[in-house]
Amino acid sequence: HSQEADIQSTLEGMNQRTNNHQTEQGQQEEEILVELEAESRINPFQCIHDIKSFSIMFWILSLSCVFVYGSILPFNNIASGLLLERNYFISPPSSCTLAFPDQCTSGSLAPTEGNPSKDKKGNVCPVRDNLQPVLPQSINIASTENENGWDHDSYEFDHLTTDNVDCGDKFWNTDCTKDYCDAQRRATETSGRIMSIPYILSAILSPFFGHIVDKVGFRALIACLAPVLLIFVHLSLALTDSSPVIPLLGQGLAYTFYAAVIWPSVPLTVDEGSTGTAFGAIT
Repeated sequence: HSQEADIQSTLEGMNQRTNNHQTEQGQQEEEILVELEAESRINPFQCIHDIKSFSIMFWILSLSCVFVYGSILPFNNIASGLLLERNYFISPPSSCTLAFPDQCTSGSLAPTEGNPSKDKKGNVCPVRDNLQPVLPQSINIASTENENGWDHDSYEFDHLTTDNVDCGDKFWNTDCTKDYCDAQRRATETSGRIMSIPYILSAILSPFFGHIVDKVGFRALIACLAPVLLIFVHLSLALTDSSPVIPLLGQGLAYTFYAAVIWPSVPLTVDEGSTGTAFGAIT
C-alpha cells in the first residue's frame, strides 16, 4: 500500500507539472497574440510624430548629409564627361586644319595619301594621347552599297561638329573618322579608371576608418573637416588643369571618413525606438 501511495503521488505530481507547463505555454501564446494584435493596430502616421520629436542635433546631421552627398553624387554622375573635356580628350588648337577639310580623316573613306592636320604655318599639328584628332569641317557622302552597315544612307554636314559624330555608327568609327573614335574610346576608358579612385578607396578603407573612429572618437571634428576637404577638391578641379588623381584621392578620403562618422552618429541623436525612422528620414 505504501508503494502504491508513492506511485500515485508521483503520478499526481507529474500531472500537475504538465498542467502548469501547458498553462504557461498557453499564457505565452496569448501574450504573443496580444502583441501581434497591438502591432497590427500601430498608427501608420506615428513616424510623423516621431520625426517631429527629433532633436536639433539630428537635423544638423541631416543638413550636413544634404550638402556633402549633394556635392558628391551629382559630381560622380558628370565626372567622366568632365574629365574627358578637362584632361583626356581635349579639343585641338583652333589653328589646326586638315589638308583636305571636306574629306574623311581615317578609315576606308579617307584619302589614300592621308589627311594630316597642319597649323597656319604649315607645321604638322601635335598628336597626343589626350588630344582630339582634328575632324573634317564638312562632309557630304552618300551610301552606294546596301550592306555597308551604316546607320544612315547619307551623311551631309556643312559644319561638322563633335556632336554630329556618333562613334556607335560604323560610318564614323570604321570608315570616316576611325582615328577620332579610337581616341575617344581610349580617353573614355582612362576617364572611367580615374573616376573609380574614390570608390576603390571607400571600399578598402571604410572598415579601417570606422575602427579608428571607434577608438579615437572626434566624430564632430571629422564630420566638419570632410566637407572642407571636398571644397578644396572641387576648387582644384574647377580652377586648375592639373591631373585629377590627387583631387579624387582627396574626395575618396573625405567621403570615407564622413561616412564612417555620420551614420553611427544617427542613433546617438534619437530615442532607441525611433532609430529606424531616423535612418529612413536622413536617407
